[in-house]
Amino acid sequence: MGLGDVDMDMDMGLGMGLDRMAMARIDMGQKVVDHKVVGRGGIGRRIIRLDEVDSTNIFARKLAEEGEPEGTCVVAERQTAGRGRMKRVWFSPGGGLWFSMILRPGVVAGSAGQVGLIGALAVARVLRRIAEIDARVKWPNDVVVEGRKLCGVLAEARIAGDRIEYIVLGMGLNIRIRRDEFPEELQGRATSILAEIEPRLASEPDSQAELEQQPELDPDNVLDHILREFEALYDRYLASGFADILRELELLCCTLGSYVTVASGNRQVRGVARALSADGSLVIETSEGSITISAGEIIGQVAGGTQGTR
Repeated sequence: MGLGDVDMDMDMGLGMGLDRMAMARIDMGQKVVDHKVVGRGGIGRRIIRLDEVDSTNIFARKLAEEGEPEGTCVVAERQTAGRGRMKRVWFSPGGGLWFSMILRPGVVAGSAGQVGLIGALAVARVLRRIAEIDARVKWPNDVVVEGRKLCGVLAEARIAGDRIEYIVLGMGLNIRIRRDEFPEELQGRATSILAEIEPRLASEPDSQAELEQQPELDPDNVLDHILREFEALYDRYLASGFADILRELELLCCTLGSYVTVASGNRQVRGVARALSADGSLVIETSEGSITISAGEIIGQVAGGTQGTR
């Protein structure tokens, strides 16, 4: 099935025969703002904005089934049924950046997870640059800060023969959500850009005014940076393959060097995460030798390669 948050769908059959924008209004009943981003090449050439939607991935998949070209991006103020790994609900109120991109890379069927990893790398690089946050990639495709989840990535692919017809790459990034605004079960395990930069600005004379002016808290600005960074990486991927990006990904992957417990199918694998393979799979050194995991979920991780869970 490929890597990480990848859902392969062989036959969706959604929304056929409807005009795309009419379908959006009928299905969602929301105001749709459709415009082109000035100066943009492929990714983000068309952005569809929604006040509220169940899931931007579901919405974008319907458009993809209707033939929507590569580069279209669906953005919502809020999601009522945002989805993460293992079909879990993703907390996505106002104050975040919830969006999905339609991609048509034409690569082999097992490659969708690589695109998810590239998406996570793009987010981590942007946040390190514009917010000065120590954002890192947690395999297979989350973005975390000191173990707290900041952004989730979900790649869903439709397969035709042995090739990918399209990928919908969804991202959920917490931006202006304070720590105490997360559900109780997520406090301590989730974070946001605001939660990370607020302590840094607390000593400023007019810290609240300073916060309001921070460009890294402007969802449109953050989206623009992510789309540009992703497009640059994605173009390199299509031109030169995944190996061209793998080394950069390993440098920002906080999973490597840690003792991990990975749930993969009906088994659990424990050991030290040593490397990413050429296709983006996780190579784990266990007591029985090296094992390569192409799809799974890290359910325990301790830095430094020592045994235990956290």
